[in-house]
Amino acid sequence: MNKNGVIRAGGRAILCLYKTDPDKSLEDARLHDFICKEARASTSVILKIYPLTSDTCKYHSVRVYLQVQEWKGSAMDPLENGWEMVDNKLFPIAKDKTHVPIKLMKIAPCYCKGGCGT
Repeated sequence: MNKNGVIRAGGRAILCLYKTDPDKSLEDARLHDFICKEARASTSVILKIYPLTSDTCKYHSVRVYLQVQEWKGSAMDPLENGWEMVDNKLFPIAKDKTHVPIKLMKIAPCYCKGGCGT
């Protein structure tokens, strides 16, 4: 399977795990889930419970595929499959893009208990 096929299959699998139509985009699924939960919530909705974005899912999918190939005895280059080298150590690549538009981050309230650097 090529990398694009792995990424597509990974996205569909994540959508199935969240019991969402596998033909939707991950962003559409996140938005729909957020709107439904926000409408019923009496407190802030915890964003980390939402499905991955297509950007984070891409890297997760290729890392999973890399791991399965390793188990099967097929060596692949981790640097071409969701990992990067930092100070001679491998680290997973999380994403290419920010998940929230910068304009929104500037107006969103911060609930950090001091020293917010994010």
